[in-house]
Amino acid sequence: MSKAYDRVEWNFLEKLLLKLRFVGRWVDTEMDCVTTVSYSFIANGGVCGSVTPSRGLRQGDPLSPYIYILVANAFSGLLRKAMVDDSLHGARASRKVPEISHLLFANDNLLFARANRRECSKIVETLNIYEAASGQKINYDKSEVSFRKGVCTSLQEELLEILAMRRVDSYEKYLVIPTIVRRSKRMVFMALKDRIWKKLNGWKEKLLFRAGKEILLKAMIQAIPNYLESRLGFASSYSWQSIWSSKTLLKEGILWRIGDGATVNILCDPWIGSGTSRFISTPKIDAFEIVGKLIDQEIREWNVALISSIFNDQDTCCILPIPLSSRSLSDTVTWAFSMDGFYSVKTAYMLGKSCN
Repeated sequence: MSKAYDRVEWNFLEKLLLKLRFVGRWVDTEMDCVTTVSYSFIANGGVCGSVTPSRGLRQGDPLSPYIYILVANAFSGLLRKAMVDDSLHGARASRKVPEISHLLFANDNLLFARANRRECSKIVETLNIYEAASGQKINYDKSEVSFRKGVCTSLQEELLEILAMRRVDSYEKYLVIPTIVRRSKRMVFMALKDRIWKKLNGWKEKLLFRAGKEILLKAMIQAIPNYLESRLGFASSYSWQSIWSSKTLLKEGILWRIGDGATVNILCDPWIGSGTSRFISTPKIDAFEIVGKLIDQEIREWNVALISSIFNDQDTCCILPIPLSSRSLSDTVTWAFSMDGFYSVKTAYMLGKSCN
């Protein structure tokens, strides 16, 4: 999209918010924030002039990105409707997963469709409808088309004429960041660092006040790495792979704090404070499933006779010292390696270090 923030029509935005069933009073307040903006100029070190716009969202306003997401959601809705009507078909990462018709990042859109006249014409029609309603304008100079292998050259030329876009063979970089992240992450993050540094040292940014520079820095630090996380691909991002790899470590530190025992499974959940394991070692318990059955709810104490008859000596010694509240509280998940039961990066790091 060209000048995406500057082209948002206020009438379209108001109708969109009402269509999304936002409360009328909230919509009025929101539109007051959008429509009461004015701009001045800095000339020869002094502030002069005043311009009152009739459309657009204010750059740097913390609220503007969220509003633009709602505006872009209207375009997303048009594409989803086209898929429901069987006018568009997206791409699949594998046979048994849903089709992906589009991916949106900031004011850039990645669309997937079959290589035929019908679907390309539908894309053009959808873009025209969105432009006319929202005020947005497609930047055809920066718009590109990539075809999969097997699409003949004559068909490619025909579809390029319909779309009025140029062809590229592949997308190696986006926002100066590689679209494919390989084993070495050093070069990827160096490119990210260089891009932010060059942006901050641009001549336009030198004219900003300190508050403006702070907003610019936050906007870039939030927006550019978001793409680095997604990489416009179907594989999990590097950070999500790292988070998923810490799943075992997280499970190691989770411990249920017993309240009424109604939600804790005796065999499957970690709830005892044994030095070797947080799970029951007694191999099989047929009579009960939840911990609450082991508690005398009237006096709020463990049923010692029942526990001794069901569990082995090791489990019995671990269960009976667990404190119970005099009130019937809900069970809660806690972190076993901190005094207050709350997770901390420090204790998780020490746990991971000891495991290694």
